[in-house]
Amino acid sequence: MAELAGAAGFASAEPSHAVSLGMPENTSRSGRTLCSQCQQEPAKYRCPGCAAATCSVPCVKAHKAANGCTGKRNRAEFVPIAKFDDNQLVSDLRFLEDALVQYDVAKRTRMTLGVRYEAQVCPGFGGFGFRV
Repeated sequence: MAELAGAAGFASAEPSHAVSLGMPENTSRSGRTLCSQCQQEPAKYRCPGCAAATCSVPCVKAHKAANGCTGKRNRAEFVPIAKFDDNQLVSDLRFLEDALVQYDVAKRTRMTLGVRYEAQVCPGFGGFGFRV
């Protein structure tokens, strides 16, 4: 009966192996998460931007095209204190260093173009010596 339903293009009335074993729908028999695109292979990669699981480069590209995902993590996203660890601290430090580099580049560009520049302490940084 299941073969006939599958051949006719209808969904089978039988539950999938994952549901019958009490596992989430997107889990393989081995307990690994299945690819979010093809739903057939175990996932090998996880998208830094949205955490979608994929199995291959073609599935990664299909995921980005279908969902409009950039594949980049939002560096300014809020992280709860319970999930804040040394890696997050280093990431935040690099984010701030990148912001300072961009500020310095903009400052030099303004000076090169002859735009008058007046240094003022930025009140948003609580007087840490950052100048705008």
